[in-house]
Amino acid sequence: VEARRHRMSDPKGLNNQNTDQQRYHLAQGTPVVFQVTIDDSFKQGFRTAGDKMFVWQPPDVLVNKEGHIMVAVGYDDRDSTFLVQNSWGEGWGLRGRFKLPYEVMRWTST
Repeated sequence: VEARRHRMSDPKGLNNQNTDQQRYHLAQGTPVVFQVTIDDSFKQGFRTAGDKMFVWQPPDVLVNKEGHIMVAVGYDDRDSTFLVQNSWGEGWGLRGRFKLPYEVMRWTST
């Protein structure tokens, strides 16, 4: 019942490779839901204990790969990152959020 109240009203498909398109929608106040391929390096966000910003920089070769869906809620052109809300609780990243470099979004998105 709770989830029904938080349903997206008018979802649109975006090109995960198009940073400008993603930034446009975020600037309009629309969150961007996306899927990326993560690996064990992504779990390093737990080391922050929920009180430090985590920037995911995966290795060139992903090990123990799996898909993960998240939502971008903002962006910062100064350091070329998206601000992303993860679903693993507030003890991960900075109260559940982390920074995802634009380039990493492009090459890990599916």
